[in-house]
Parts: sequence; C-alpha cells; structure tokens
Amino acid sequence: MKKVEKEGLAAFAQNGRRDKGIRRISQEWQDFIVAAYDKGKCTPAQVAIKVRQKAKADGQDYYPSHMTVYRLLAPFIARQEQATKVRNIGWRGSRLALKTRDGDALVVEYSNQVWQIDHTRADILLVDHKGVL
Repeated sequence: MKKVEKEGLAAFAQNGRRDKGIRRISQEWQDFIVAAYDKGKCTPAQVAIKVRQKAKADGQDYYPSHMTVYRLLAPFIARQEQATKVRNIGWRGSRLALKTRDGDALVVEYSNQVWQIDHTRADILLVDHKGVL
C-alpha cells in the first residue's frame, strides 16, 4: 500500500523479466541439439530423444526437455519452411490456388477471375475507330 500511495498507478507496472530472451541451457546442449538436427536430418521429436539418450549415457540427471528442444529449433525450422515454400501452389481439385508475394493465397474458381501479367515492354499502338494514330 505504501508503494501505491507513493507511486500511484505506476506501482502496478511490471518491468518484465531480466533474463527474457536468454536461454538457460548450456552452450554445449545448444550446440548438440542444433548439430543433431542439421547432421542427421532428424525431426525435433527425434532430437529430443537423442538429447535424453546423451544425458543418460553421460549420467546426467538434468537435460533439456522436449519443449526446450522445440523452442531452440523453431528458428531453424521456420527458415527451412521459408526456403521450401512455393509461390505457385497449383491445382487443388478443380480449383487453382496461387500465392502472392505478400503471402496471401488466391483461389481461382472460374475462368478470368485472376489475371497475371509480366512487366515485359510491348509495342502498343493506339488507334481510333478509323485506324488513325
């Protein structure tokens, strides 16, 4: 109450955690997890199993949980997915699906619903109804 009386509403403000964004697992574990994911082409679940096996083999009681492994690998997985994304999704049943540069998906349901153009310069002559420029 004294703090509220002294500072007012500012007393309720939270400053956040000092360790936000800092991983609490050792660099050795981080290196092992990333190497296991890159080298063996394993899934995150398989990497978590390898972490558990390594800890058991080393006689360690503490090892990173599977959620810690997933959080550590999330940026690597996102980078891989971004690299393998295809702009033209293709036909889905009887409909054509396209992806824009912004990441929006367009579903083409009928002819001439979506037009695509390139930016190639073309020689175009405008004429009136008599054919005069």
